Amino acid sequence: MSGKTTFIRTIGINLLAAQNLNTAFAGEFALIKPLKISSALMLSDNLAEAAAKAVLRSLNKKNTIVFVSTHDMELADLLEKEYELYHFSETLANGQLNFDYKLKEGKLKTRNAIRILEISGYPEEIIREAGETYDYLAGFHFNSK
Repeated sequence: MSGKTTFIRTIGINLLAAQNLNTAFAGEFALIKPLKISSALMLSDNLAEAAAKAVLRSLNKKNTIVFVSTHDMELADLLEKEYELYHFSETLANGQLNFDYKLKEGKLKTRNAIRILEISGYPEEIIREAGETYDYLAGFHFNSK
């Protein structure tokens, strides 16, 4: 919603265009040598936190450039010493989430998944259960450090 995946896809498209067409859709773009582009999509951020951390640490030790898009703030906590963190953020106005689509430095400090459920009109039971699950997982995460 905020543009994370679109941003990463745009980087990939520019790499492909630069390597194959000698042009890029950017004000400035430098490519020293051809790069191999790989992509992976995980549909569940929180379920494999330890595995994701291990894979990302391994990739970061090689001669690679790694872009990661995640909603998993705990994963960001685990990797903040090894990766530069950036985020997109939103504002809430008149019951709607609005995105400015501007890349900002640092880790995202807000969570919006439950708020999106509320705005989208999901039943109270689902919103309550999502909140309880979040509270449980947050307590588990912070108590397990």
